[in-house]
Amino acid sequence: MDPVHGSLTDGEIAQIFMNANHGEIEHGKIATTRAASAGVRDFANMLIQDHAAADQRASEVASRANITPVDNELSRQLAANASRTAETLGTWRGAEFDRLFMDTQVELHEWLLRTMDENLIPSSRNPELRALLEAQRGSVAVHLARARQIRSSL
Repeated sequence: MDPVHGSLTDGEIAQIFMNANHGEIEHGKIATTRAASAGVRDFANMLIQDHAAADQRASEVASRANITPVDNELSRQLAANASRTAETLGTWRGAEFDRLFMDTQVELHEWLLRTMDENLIPSSRNPELRALLEAQRGSVAVHLARARQIRSSL
């Protein structure tokens, strides 16, 4: 995915964060039915639960802070990438699926962590939105570490 250039508004940041969560939830749901490994299925269930909770918190913060999520180039790119990935994942099953899914998860979480650190957190102006992003950064880092661990065991 392309890097972010320039500053983002809080509405754009909210939409990017929400689209990242939606994509992870979608991919997790696919993995719960197609993965061969119990570890991959457990990881997928964790993704669904954690990203749904993060999405709920983002919606609550946006509502309280009067931040209207705004579609933007990166949020559209994220949604399109999530759809393409879901299509690809939907064609695989078993051990091959597990490897593809975990490779994708490592890549996506590396990108999201970098994007949060370099763009989303520094660009956020609303203190509540910034606090949410800073808190969720830890969850993204945990997901990345777990994804790397599972991938190396496959």
